Amino acid sequence: MPTEIDVYSCLEAIDEASDLLATEIQALSAEAWNGPTNCPPWRVSDLAGHVVDSGQRFSASIRNGLAGSVDPPPAGPDVRLTGMAAVAQRSPSMAARALRDVTQEFASLYAGLDEAALAAVCYHRRGNRPVRWYAAHRLVEVALHSWDLQLSLQREPLLPEHVAALVLPTLLESNAPLMYELGLGQQRGHGERYLLVVDADPGARWSMTFYPSQLVTVREDSQGDVTVTGSAADLVLLVYGRRDLSTLSESGRLSLHGDRSLADHLPLLLPKP
Repeated sequence: MPTEIDVYSCLEAIDEASDLLATEIQALSAEAWNGPTNCPPWRVSDLAGHVVDSGQRFSASIRNGLAGSVDPPPAGPDVRLTGMAAVAQRSPSMAARALRDVTQEFASLYAGLDEAALAAVCYHRRGNRPVRWYAAHRLVEVALHSWDLQLSLQREPLLPEHVAALVLPTLLESNAPLMYELGLGQQRGHGERYLLVVDADPGARWSMTFYPSQLVTVREDSQGDVTVTGSAADLVLLVYGRRDLSTLSESGRLSLHGDRSLADHLPLLLPKP
């Protein structure tokens, strides 16, 4: 059974992470604002623009979904790129204000929602999702791109463990299977089975089986051809393509048990966001 998303814990974490990110953006120099990131060809200004623009688009999808519509945005120029560029052309202080505004707007959409409203289906370009899912995915966007910004500024990036624990089920059970189906992995599987385990929470275990046409992820206590154990944060960074399996393993941050050749094959199967 899929893990239920803790919507209001996600919203609380979004508020905290967005505030920290906005504070960091506001303090950026002009040189840093125009500097490179670990997400080429984006500059730091593009990264900030993306976080703001995605929040605006998510809010629009939720409003439409709550009104009973799953219609995509009007045809025309790529609204993601134009919206991102509009923010990137602002100053860091203006972008920081825009991030705070969109965070407040996003949270307000959830006020007083009942279970039926949280289950309302909303448009998403990679497959429609319920209002509930958007809370977890927005946290992914803010937290992971905050990590990207820290890395891009040559700081030691940190993904808080409690945030990673909130988003890991959504990444594994919802996002990765959909992206795999869309062909966003480098290779297709042939029945390889991996067990991902959070070392501080033995009950947080997911079996991921890669078939040619689909990825099946189930939260269960089972065995796999390879078992990967680590913190929730390192597992998120692995699944989200931010950290390399071999590097995490060699540094002792992840432990691997099973067929090493299959373990080395996992990064090729995992779909990239």
